[in-house]
Amino acid sequence: VTKSDICIVISNSGETRELADLTSYTRRFSIPLVAISSQPDSSIMMAADYRLALPPEPEACPMGLAPTTSTTMTLALGDALAVALMGQRAFQAHEFKTFHPGGKLGAQLVYVHQIMHGPEALAIVPPDANMTDTLIAMGAKGFGIACVTENGKLTGDVGRPILGQQAKVEALQRIAASRGLDVSDAIAVGDGANDLAMLSEAGMGVALHAKPHVQESSLIRINHGDLTALLYLQGYKRSQFID
Repeated sequence: VTKSDICIVISNSGETRELADLTSYTRRFSIPLVAISSQPDSSIMMAADYRLALPPEPEACPMGLAPTTSTTMTLALGDALAVALMGQRAFQAHEFKTFHPGGKLGAQLVYVHQIMHGPEALAIVPPDANMTDTLIAMGAKGFGIACVTENGKLTGDVGRPILGQQAKVEALQRIAASRGLDVSDAIAVGDGANDLAMLSEAGMGVALHAKPHVQESSLIRINHGDLTALLYLQGYKRSQFID
């Protein structure tokens, strides 16, 4: 922390002992100090260069002791300061991706061209490339995928059959029937939206490390562990497992 920085200290009482050393440090090295407190005559407020006084309202705690009202007022003041600073500095939406790149807000403002990889960074192979050459190309570029191209155009296609919601339900019904079972006696496991119909059809639908929407729609969820949990669901004991 240097003179080019600014230090903001928050203390409802203005006498928080833990802030004493920090306050002394800012005074010693002439670092601007902003104090937020409901006690204008407190030690921290008197030492500060800039003072923001909160109303001395009673706490909402039934005993009037736990910080409740004061924390809410401080949060509101902090938001007001942030909004005012955004206006003062003419802060633009695109700057969120610079200062908040890891959050959802920043991700919404990132353009495809900023994160996509060009042809020189991709593993590109011709249609007649064998698997060995394809794996070597993938390893050399550091990607777990290869682009199959011919005459400068992608030739790859999605493998068939594509299992949609109805196809998965039909597969469940077909497999259960082949074993002389009713679907109400079957366990189905899924993690994506196109598994929901199958999970509802089965007697026991299990969301395994599933997306939030799938978890919310399933009575049984496995968020930790693996498929071993299905054995417990069927009533097996650990001593009955064959490793």
